[in-house]
Amino acid sequence: LPTGRWHRFRVIFRRCRITVLLIILACVGAVLYLNSIGLPGFIQRPLLQKLHDRGLDLHFSRLRWRPIQGIVAENVFFGRTNDPASPELTLKEVQLRLDNHALLRRQFQVQSLVLRQGRLRWPVIDSNGPPRELTIENIQTELELRTNDVWQLDNLEGEFGGAAIQLSGALTNASAAREWKVFQGGRQPSQPWELQNRLRRVADTLEQIHFAAAPRLKLDVRGDARDVEKTSIRLFIEAPGADTPWGSTENARCY
Repeated sequence: LPTGRWHRFRVIFRRCRITVLLIILACVGAVLYLNSIGLPGFIQRPLLQKLHDRGLDLHFSRLRWRPIQGIVAENVFFGRTNDPASPELTLKEVQLRLDNHALLRRQFQVQSLVLRQGRLRWPVIDSNGPPRELTIENIQTELELRTNDVWQLDNLEGEFGGAAIQLSGALTNASAAREWKVFQGGRQPSQPWELQNRLRRVADTLEQIHFAAAPRLKLDVRGDARDVEKTSIRLFIEAPGADTPWGSTENARCY
């Protein structure tokens, strides 16, 4: 190439190289910012509004973007802070999986929530005894948010009363769950006495049963958020051995 053309080529090549390096640097800086500081408000607000429309209100310490997992909410809390008798669900992380096709159209559509290291705590009110609670520890699961207002839970894993528990199920008209009294604020009682009586009986029964080894519980729950009384529950219990007030069992299975 003639000297003039070669010089122009070198100048253009150098400028392109600097431009590419600046773009890479900007991308790395954006990733570091979104990962360490969190998502900016103009992204958080429409995303949280979409979840609210689906019946979910996330309370968290930080909403960040990770290169591999995507959008992750940290230290998530569901419950009523002004009611000590209300159930509480706390999670170390909740990953928000988005619809990639909708994202290309600059729309936020949450397909599912991946729950990690969760704990469900349900206080048991007893005026004649010390305070107690029913808890499910080490919750790991994925909750699908389907477009027809259905929440689908395929395989929740956790620990309940010394037992390994697996829970699956579905809830139709799921956005109506926000209207349940247990999620409402104000001074009204969060739970009817009949529900507290049932919780108390469950807690009493668990205290009287001693298992030789950790049992396994499988639950399948199907219901309608607008008609909770028609909820169906299927339970399977497998225990190598147990001592109960009604006698001892070995290799027990119950459906």
